[in-house]
Formats: sequence, structure tokens, C-alpha cells
Amino acid sequence: MEYIYISYLTHEEDDPAESYVELDETHRERRRVDLYDNGMCFAYGGIYGYSEALSKTPYPESPYGLNRPGEVDARPISGEAFEAFWFQLPERPTGFMDAIF
Repeated sequence: MEYIYISYLTHEEDDPAESYVELDETHRERRRVDLYDNGMCFAYGGIYGYSEALSKTPYPESPYGLNRPGEVDARPISGEAFEAFWFQLPERPTGFMDAIF
């Protein structure tokens, strides 16, 4: 497994400001957490479900291939860091998917 932290330096209000991503051996998303500036978060995959929201497109071999100066800053993180963050999430992800209208 590989783990990536992505900071979206320029983004729309409806887009995440940060993502934590776990990739499988084919560089496809296995789990992902998206954090928004307003404090909401969405978790996908694993115990949180919503795996259909995970990207089917493989990531570049190096997370640095995602970098776009002034727009996106991506870097590898340890599996321990990802797991620590993952298990700090609320029991259910918060955000629009959980809203009851």
C-alpha cells in the first residue's frame, strides 16, 4: 500500500481542501478522506463504504506527479500517519451524504 496527502491550494468551495488517500498495488484508491474548509469531511472505502466514489483511474507512480505549483501539493505519508488519521474520524462521515432533507 501507498499513502498520499494532497493539499488543494486553489479549489472551489464545493471541492475538498485536503485529501488523505490509500492506494493499492495498482495505484488505485482503496480508501480516501476528503476534508473541506467548512469542517466537513467525507470518508470513502473501508468501514465507511461509498467505495463507488473512489477513483478508478490509477495515480501516477510518484505522488509528486500530482503536483501543480500554486494549485496542488501532494506528498507521500506513512501508513501509520494515514491509519492514525483514519481512526480519528467520526463514527460516520459528516457532510452532504448524511444530510436528511
